[in-house]
This record gives sequence, structure tokens and C-alpha cells, in this order.
Amino acid sequence: MIDIDRKNQEALLYRAYIYMQRRDYKEARIDYNTLLQEEPKNKMGAFGNGSAESERVKVSGSIGRI
Repeated sequence: MIDIDRKNQEALLYRAYIYMQRRDYKEARIDYNTLLQEEPKNKMGAFGNGSAESERVKVSGSIGRI
């Protein structure tokens, strides 16, 4: 993966979005959390973080039922 400036909020959002599309929710949450550390009131970061966690829980729950 491409290294990015950890303070570049736009880059963090784009990369987190890409991780979400790839269903790599753990990595998406890392980027969303990094963004929220820099700007705690960032709505896109908070929404994305919640979405990534929700999807991660769905996937882990589904795997347990197989």
C-alpha cells in the first residue's frame, strides 16, 4: 500500500474508503481513527469508523455461523 502523510485528512479518508471497498475493515478503522485523533469532530471519520466496525462485526458473526 502507498505510504501517506498521516496528517493529510483527505488522503486518510480516501484510503479508508478504498479499504472499505476491499472489505478490509480493520485497516479502514485504523485510518478513520488516525483521522479522528487529529480532528475528533470530523463527521466523515466518525461515520466511516462506525460503518467499518459495523461491517466487521457482521462479517465476523457470519463466519461463526458457517
